Amino acid sequence: MIMHSSTLHEGFSINLENVISVGQFAFAGSYITTVNLTADNVVIGDAAFNLCPNLSSATLGKNATIGNFAFAESSIRRVELL
Repeated sequence: MIMHSSTLHEGFSINLENVISVGQFAFAGSYITTVNLTADNVVIGDAAFNLCPNLSSATLGKNATIGNFAFAESSIRRVELL
């Protein structure tokens, strides 16, 4: 259940609490503002949230694996680890 970033609209939050994997570039370039990936052992692919200018915070579950450049060039200011 991952949407291509071209289908996403400006200024939205997404709750992916039951998702265990986010693919490479899944939300790259989107206008997502917050993301909740609270499942344990979630895998975030390379550049999954790259170039997200409005992304300010993320909540991640235990033992999250974060790919290369997953949050590169975003405006993220806060990451909460559960």
